[in-house]
Amino acid sequence: ELARGSAFPMELRQALLDIDLTARIEGAAMDAGLSAGLSSVEMASIKQEMGAIERAVASALSGIKGFKLKASATGTLSDYDLKLSSDLDGVLKGAVGKIVADLSAEFAKSLRAGVLERTKKPLEELSGSFAGLESIERELGARIGLTDKLLDEIGEASMGGIKLPKLPF
Repeated sequence: ELARGSAFPMELRQALLDIDLTARIEGAAMDAGLSAGLSSVEMASIKQEMGAIERAVASALSGIKGFKLKASATGTLSDYDLKLSSDLDGVLKGAVGKIVADLSAEFAKSLRAGVLERTKKPLEELSGSFAGLESIERELGARIGLTDKLLDEIGEASMGGIKLPKLPF
């Protein structure tokens, strides 16, 4: 267990460790260094019931597959300067970024499905209304065509030698 008794206990199930340790002590002076790399990391939360945020954090941490750690200690045995560095922040950033992208895609899919479900019936009703308008449009088009034909025939006919003017409709 990595964090026993905490509000968010994690377990390191497996990992490969590559470690390089150097140390030099002369009298009271020391100079030591540690370089470690963990790979094939498998971590998991051992908490049974989790909320949404805890599940997201557990998922992000379980997405970590490896990281590096460096440490150095210089000074005297009783007064030393310890420096630690790691790429864990970048690794976590990548893992969290993947979780955010996954959750965003899931949210967008859920939102799209919800919007389609809520608008399905009104869109069907609207589509039916437009279908009624299409038949009216076809009928009006046919009548305008008949009217144009009739006007053309009237315009061509001669009534007492006078041609009737073509009407604008």
